[in-house]
Amino acid sequence: MKQKENLNIALAINDFNGHVDTDIMEQTQDISDVIGLNGGCSCCSLVEDLKAKVSFLHGELVDKGRISYLVIETSGITDPRNIIQILDQNFGKMYFIRLDCVVTVVDADLMYHSFKQGEELEDAAKSQIMNSDVTILNKIDLITKEELDIVSSRIAELAPTSVVYPTKYSQIPLPFILDIEDKTTHTQAVSHDRTQVTYHVSKKGKSHRKEKVITQPTVLPKNHKHSHAFDNVLIESNTPVVQWKFQEFLKTLDPRVVRVKGMLFFSHNPNKQFLFHLRFVFLSLRRKGKKGGK
Repeated sequence: MKQKENLNIALAINDFNGHVDTDIMEQTQDISDVIGLNGGCSCCSLVEDLKAKVSFLHGELVDKGRISYLVIETSGITDPRNIIQILDQNFGKMYFIRLDCVVTVVDADLMYHSFKQGEELEDAAKSQIMNSDVTILNKIDLITKEELDIVSSRIAELAPTSVVYPTKYSQIPLPFILDIEDKTTHTQAVSHDRTQVTYHVSKKGKSHRKEKVITQPTVLPKNHKHSHAFDNVLIESNTPVVQWKFQEFLKTLDPRVVRVKGMLFFSHNPNKQFLFHLRFVFLSLRRKGKKGGK
């Protein structure tokens, strides 16, 4: 989003755990509109909500020139097949709406060590890779070249037509994942000043999107449940957190917990908001601003 330049980009976030991701993104100035798909999964229970909100964005925001691109960020446990077909069937023939690219972000470090421990990918993770047009292979700085080759080979087996971009911090030129063209007139002499890039949405499309045969039933029944047993818990409080108690709380987490994230503030520094991430044994705590926590 920081590379969007002149584009007006709306973001639809499927937040399985509630609305943490939506709340975080609403605080950035890099996005024109943030639409939440909260408390469920966009490939099944929220698919009708997704269709309605895409239609709303088209009717209310695109026509008024407020947005030029919509990025849909699904939950990490989402099987994308149903979403792809729903978007293609409902919007694929409309002039102003088209599905340009399916992008999957792969944690290279996590994927390698999962293989090393003999663990298989979840069905949803496999489907995300298999149905991707572009794969962002991230965190390559955390593994060796040999380990990267192993991960790359596995991705190539699952998605031979997907274009793979190894990255650090998911840094990638925007035209690599969005169907846009750089219309900047480069007439300026050599300078150390940053040149403003002017992007335009491609009128032709299809520069990224590939025709794929989607395996398995594509339209999932309304009572569809994921084959995995993920569940979520949302904790909200307006009281500042005592840091040592929070640290003790983290020690009591069940080892089956795979992800904890949220916004919080500590009692010893109640005016500073922190963004908290916990993924297996990886911990991140970053200071944000002066707002409340969840």
